[in-house]
Amino acid sequence: MNIDYGDHYSYYDPSINAYHFLRFDERHWRRYNSNLHYQNRLRHGWYKERFEQAGFEIVEMRPNEVSAADISLLHEARLDAEFARLEPTDVAIRNATVVVRKS
Repeated sequence: MNIDYGDHYSYYDPSINAYHFLRFDERHWRRYNSNLHYQNRLRHGWYKERFEQAGFEIVEMRPNEVSAADISLLHEARLDAEFARLEPTDVAIRNATVVVRKS
């Protein structure tokens, strides 16, 4: 599967970046996250944990390379505490290709 970790609105709105949607706490995010256009805010490390908890073996996990520019944009986004406590290099991953199989 291919996972897009970015704020989908950033593709069309140049005033926000790929991490913009991570600035909101869960209560506020529910207001903005439409059921018609759901955006997933799970981060790369959380996917890994969930695959393993569900009994999948991770065959391959290829995240994009995180650049200094990505880290800079991440800091500009002023992350909510839930995301700010995570490793910046994990939060800054924009997409990944993942292959899993049932253990």
